[in-house]
Amino acid sequence: MYQAVFAYPILPGKTELQRQYLAARKEKASDTQYQNNLLAYRSGMGWTDVRVWIQKLPKEDLHILLLQSDRPINSEQIHSRFCKRYENGCPMAKEVRSIYLETQGMDFCDQASYATFKPLPDFPIDFTEEELADKTITEYAYACPLLAGQSNRILEYNQRNLDNPDRLAYFKAMRKRLGLTEVHGWIQYGFGRKMIVMQQKVIEPFSKACDNWHDAVSDEEVMQKHTEFYSQATGLDPNEMIPDLEAL
Repeated sequence: MYQAVFAYPILPGKTELQRQYLAARKEKASDTQYQNNLLAYRSGMGWTDVRVWIQKLPKEDLHILLLQSDRPINSEQIHSRFCKRYENGCPMAKEVRSIYLETQGMDFCDQASYATFKPLPDFPIDFTEEELADKTITEYAYACPLLAGQSNRILEYNQRNLDNPDRLAYFKAMRKRLGLTEVHGWIQYGFGRKMIVMQQKVIEPFSKACDNWHDAVSDEEVMQKHTEFYSQATGLDPNEMIPDLEAL
């Protein structure tokens, strides 16, 4: 399975309109024609699943999309497939183009409205099947803004953690302690800015992961310095780096 996370800044004053649109689409679950149009659109775009959130940040709101596919996902292909469907009169393509133009100022018929990505160096998390048996796993995606000049620092920092056996062992153990079963990250380039975008899976309850994270930041020097590094790179207070997400 392939996946990608897109983080779109919502225009000031347009968050409620975005929320209403996504809520209205959910309410059409019993509308057979609408659902057929939606399924045909997603199939034509090559997506096997789409998850959506609104993320609140101190200075803006983001529209977060987690796309999953059985084919590699890249912006050029999405743009090409979308334009083909729009030009062929696909109702969902017309609807999507209209709402994104109004709420995010993005025109999906324009290649400039698509971001590009660079994967963050990372590592798998070693949970056994027995450890995950009978556990409830929640998947979510979110983004953090990057200040100017920080993207290369982030890439180099993550690579150093991979290359240092002691730090790698520490962060593997920390992720298990937080209940993170899967983590993938990218640097998103687009819309005149850079962001970290993340996809994660966590063992419920999420509140336990947050409590363990707070304990580690309070008591352990490695986590203190790690959190301080990301706080400086994103301009976010440590508590603001815990994503405030509304699933839609």
